[in-house]
Amino acid sequence: QDVNLYASTIRNGDKLTFTPAENRGVWIQVAKGSILVDGDLLNEGDGLAIEGEPSIEIQGHETTGEILLFDLA
Repeated sequence: QDVNLYASTIRNGDKLTFTPAENRGVWIQVAKGSILVDGDLLNEGDGLAIEGEPSIEIQGHETTGEILLFDLA
């Protein structure tokens, strides 16, 4: 499978935006802490599949979050 893997630490209040290429999906896995993805709260151990979104906003929430982002074909 064609995949790009990114890891990030996101502190409370930090924001990042990921723009997937056309025809690619995204899986976000929260390894530690909590984050907001497009306003939805994800906690440690949670995962989220996203398809068809032009951009994804990820924001730190309350604690420092550690995530893995899989960019999938």
